[in-house]
Amino acid sequence: QRWGSMDPTQVDGSYARQVNGVFVPAGLLQKPLFDSSYPAARNYGAVGAVLGHEFTHGFDDVGRRYDMKGKLHNWWTPNDVIAFKQRTQCIVDEYETF
Repeated sequence: QRWGSMDPTQVDGSYARQVNGVFVPAGLLQKPLFDSSYPAARNYGAVGAVLGHEFTHGFDDVGRRYDMKGKLHNWWTPNDVIAFKQRTQCIVDEYETF
Protein backbone atom coordinates (compact mmCIF):
# COMPACT_ATOMS: atom_id res chain seq x y z
CA GLN A 1 0.00 0.00 0.00
CA ARG A 2 1.19 3.46 -0.80
CA TRP A 3 0.41 4.91 2.63
CA GLY A 4 1.28 1.85 4.68
CA SER A 5 -0.29 2.13 8.10
CA MET A 6 -0.73 5.91 7.77
CA ASP A 7 -3.85 7.67 6.69
CA PRO A 8 -3.10 10.69 4.45
CA THR A 9 -5.36 12.82 6.65
CA GLN A 10 -3.29 12.14 9.77
CA VAL A 11 -1.74 15.23 11.31
CA ASP A 12 1.26 13.65 12.98
CA GLY A 13 4.58 12.72 11.44
CA SER A 14 6.27 9.46 12.34
CA TYR A 15 9.48 7.50 12.09
CA ALA A 16 9.23 3.88 10.92
CA ARG A 17 12.14 1.76 12.11
CA GLN A 18 11.29 -1.12 9.81
CA VAL A 19 11.98 0.95 6.72
CA ASN A 20 14.30 3.51 8.34
CA GLY A 21 12.06 6.30 7.08
CA VAL A 22 10.29 9.44 8.18
CA PHE A 23 6.71 10.01 7.11
CA VAL A 24 4.90 13.33 7.04
CA PRO A 25 1.31 12.93 5.83
CA ALA A 26 -0.33 15.63 3.76
CA GLY A 27 -2.76 16.30 6.62
CA LEU A 28 0.12 17.86 8.55
CA LEU A 29 0.52 20.61 5.96
CA GLN A 30 -2.24 22.86 7.25
CA LYS A 31 -2.71 25.62 9.80
CA PRO A 32 -1.34 26.26 12.35
CA LEU A 33 1.83 24.50 11.18
CA PHE A 34 1.78 25.34 7.48
CA ASP A 35 -0.14 27.70 5.25
CA SER A 36 0.46 29.29 1.85
CA SER A 37 -0.08 32.72 3.43
CA TYR A 38 2.83 32.21 5.86
CA PRO A 39 6.34 33.33 4.91
CA ALA A 40 8.35 30.54 3.28
CA ALA A 41 10.84 30.54 6.17
CA ARG A 42 8.06 29.81 8.65
CA ASN A 43 6.68 26.95 6.56
CA TYR A 44 10.10 25.40 5.96
CA GLY A 45 11.07 25.87 9.59
CA ALA A 46 7.88 24.27 10.89
CA VAL A 47 8.13 21.25 8.58
CA GLY A 48 11.88 21.01 9.26
CA ALA A 49 11.24 20.93 13.01
CA VAL A 50 8.81 18.02 12.58
CA LEU A 51 11.25 16.15 10.33
CA GLY A 52 14.14 16.78 12.72
CA HIS A 53 12.10 15.51 15.65
CA GLU A 54 11.12 12.34 13.79
CA PHE A 55 14.70 11.69 12.63
CA THR A 56 15.85 11.64 16.26
CA HIS A 57 13.71 8.55 16.84
CA GLY A 58 16.16 6.64 14.67
CA PHE A 59 18.77 7.16 17.38
CA ASP A 60 16.76 7.10 20.59
CA ASP A 61 16.68 4.22 23.08
CA VAL A 62 14.48 2.15 20.74
CA GLY A 63 15.61 3.29 17.29
CA ARG A 64 19.26 2.63 18.06
CA ARG A 65 18.49 -1.07 18.11
CA TYR A 66 17.66 -1.14 14.39
CA ASP A 67 20.16 -0.96 11.55
CA MET A 68 19.92 1.07 8.34
CA LYS A 69 17.82 -1.66 6.73
CA GLY A 70 15.28 -1.67 9.55
CA LYS A 71 16.47 -4.97 10.95
CA LEU A 72 16.71 -5.49 14.69
CA HIS A 73 20.47 -5.36 15.18
CA ASN A 74 22.50 -3.84 18.01
CA TRP A 75 24.91 -1.77 15.93
CA TRP A 76 26.06 0.50 18.76
CA THR A 77 29.21 -0.42 20.64
CA PRO A 78 28.96 -0.94 24.42
CA ASN A 79 30.77 2.39 24.86
CA ASP A 80 28.19 4.11 22.63
CA VAL A 81 25.39 2.84 24.87
CA ILE A 82 27.17 4.01 28.03
CA ALA A 83 27.80 7.46 26.54
CA PHE A 84 24.17 7.72 25.37
CA LYS A 85 22.86 6.86 28.82
CA GLN A 86 25.22 9.35 30.47
CA ARG A 87 24.21 12.15 28.10
CA THR A 88 20.49 11.50 28.46
CA GLN A 89 20.56 11.29 32.25
CA CYS A 90 20.07 15.07 32.48
CA ILE A 91 16.63 14.66 30.90
CA VAL A 92 15.72 11.94 33.40
CA ASP A 93 16.94 14.13 36.25
CA GLU A 94 14.93 17.12 35.00
CA TYR A 95 11.66 15.24 34.66
CA GLU A 96 12.03 13.54 38.03
CA THR A 97 11.57 16.98 39.61
CA PHE A 98 7.95 17.28 38.42
